[in-house]
Amino acid sequence: MTRYGIVGAGSVGSTVAVGLTRGGHRVIVIDAAADKAGRLADNQPAISVVDRVSELGDCEAVLEAIPDELDSKISVLGQLAESGAAAVLTATSSFTVAQLARESGLGERLAGFHFLPTAAGSGLVEISGAPSTGTAAIDAAIALSDALGTPWMRVSDVPGRVTRRLLVPFVNQVLDAAARGVASPQDIDRVVCLGLGHAVGPLAALQRAGLDDHRRVADNLRGHFGDPAFEVPVDVTDLEQIIQAISDLTEERIK
Repeated sequence: MTRYGIVGAGSVGSTVAVGLTRGGHRVIVIDAAADKAGRLADNQPAISVVDRVSELGDCEAVLEAIPDELDSKISVLGQLAESGAAAVLTATSSFTVAQLARESGLGERLAGFHFLPTAAGSGLVEISGAPSTGTAAIDAAIALSDALGTPWMRVSDVPGRVTRRLLVPFVNQVLDAAARGVASPQDIDRVVCLGLGHAVGPLAALQRAGLDDHRRVADNLRGHFGDPAFEVPVDVTDLEQIIQAISDLTEERIK
């Protein structure tokens, strides 16, 4: 039985935590919102909650899965560096492992672990490393993917990795089409599923993941690449209403 630490009990952290417990592993979770971590641990005897990042130092690996805000990431990763954690994995898709490893002091102990839950199956993990990343950190990322039963692939240490680099501009176009009334939000999702073969519509997926996450990642990538394709459409003033309009499709696989 392996003991994993997770910082952040949001959609990614909670999905990974529950997946690990199903595989017979123990999980220690911390979140800035203690009640969120507590709810995750409810009725999950294999999940325990701690109050300080320093208490994760003796875990075999720790996954940092907080929102993609650079200062917050560096602060948490810096605390994990001081904790003595042997292998730390960051779920970021916006920032490079090289930058985070350098500014947090984690150096060779940090690897990228971008976990992307999918409606079609267990998900996908993009594993990345900086030139400084050690073999042990990469091995820990692979071991965590295998523990989840999740397919993984090695990708370059670039902002957006593969999935977000392709997906963010696409979702921005979907939001623009919905705002302009090209079709109803429900029908746009159906077109994407039936016409492009997606397992779930992009608006339903966005409703599940959260609009704030998309905005945050899009802004980060826009700043890095300078490409307007990464900019959330400025004329969209009712994004929340658009997302809410497709909430009934969130759990529906369109055939």
